[in-house]
Amino acid sequence: MPAGGGVRLFSCGAKLRHCRITNNFCGKLGGGIIIQSSSKGVTIDSCIIQNNRTSFEKDGCNGGGLFCDTSKVTISNSTILGNTGRDGGGLFISYSSVSFHNCIIAKNKAEQFGGGLYIGKISPSDAITFNHCVVVSNEGNTNADSTGGAVYISTTGTNLVAKNSIFWMSKPQAFIGSVAVTYSFVQEPCAGMGNITDQPDPLFNSLTNNDFILKPGSPCIGKADDGKDMGLLF
Repeated sequence: MPAGGGVRLFSCGAKLRHCRITNNFCGKLGGGIIIQSSSKGVTIDSCIIQNNRTSFEKDGCNGGGLFCDTSKVTISNSTILGNTGRDGGGLFISYSSVSFHNCIIAKNKAEQFGGGLYIGKISPSDAITFNHCVVVSNEGNTNADSTGGAVYISTTGTNLVAKNSIFWMSKPQAFIGSVAVTYSFVQEPCAGMGNITDQPDPLFNSLTNNDFILKPGSPCIGKADDGKDMGLLF
């Protein structure tokens, strides 16, 4: 299948709820899901997008978990885990508005740039936002500098806005590109009101078992801008 190993959405409005999109392969774009030209809006809620992959053999094999182009997408209460792709191990986004709420993006790997998320060209009216998300242990190309373990933004001036989230343990670094992050735990220096950047560990129950509930004593407890915990809402 040339695009969308598990699901392909083209020029539509759609709602995916309580779905498991796992163990798919695509030789080009979107190992798990591809969403194209869907300005009517796509909602992904309470879904698991896991262990999907694209080919590493040539450029353009992007978005191991999800590839999104020229669309409006809302992703909530969902997990994007263990996907692999050339650029954008977890997700690849271009010319789209995508909001993430209460989501996990973890243990994804890119052969080149953007282990968790690769943001390509974005129009001025588009927005990428995170609220109460966990973005951890993603990996870009660790044999090169500045590949964006969590997020790679390819276009100057593109802005990612995140709050109340946890960005931790991604390699070789969390962010490459312009980001506006507040009230979040970040693994490296990151200017922004309420950010925690001087603590080594957010104290999850178990990273190994993908249990991202915070342990008692976590520095993230009660530190979100809404008075709740940084990271996931339960």
